[in-house]
Order: sequence, then C-alpha cells, then structure tokens
Amino acid sequence: MGLPSQIGRSKREVFRFLSAKVEDRFRGWKAKQGWRIVTHQASLLFKVFKGRYFRTTTFLNAKFGANPSFS
Repeated sequence: MGLPSQIGRSKREVFRFLSAKVEDRFRGWKAKQGWRIVTHQASLLFKVFKGRYFRTTTFLNAKFGANPSFS
C-alpha cells in the first residue's frame, strides 16, 4: 500500500491505527446525522425515514430490520 515503516511501527500497525481513526470519524458523522433527524422533524429526510424505517415508533426506539440499507 506504500506506507513507510517509520516511528517503530510496522505497516500493519499503521494501517490498523488509520483504519480505527476513519471508523471513529464515520461513527461521529452517523451520530451527527442521527441528531439532525431527531431535532429537525420538519425536514424531508426525517419524513422519508419516518415513512420507510420507523413508521410506528420514534427514531431513537427504531429497531434494525431483517435487511437494513444503512443509507
């Protein structure tokens, strides 16, 4: 992958570190998007998700379906 082996770490350790950082960033983005859904209930995104994914419950109490799309 072209990552140099510096600072006493192997390429594998560097890749794991970077992978964890990217995963943390994605987790933060998902939390931010969830907060927008909860606080902006007049938005088109909320209305579409309400009709599609949590029709009979709230966003925070919604369960994953058998085949969630993670969109």
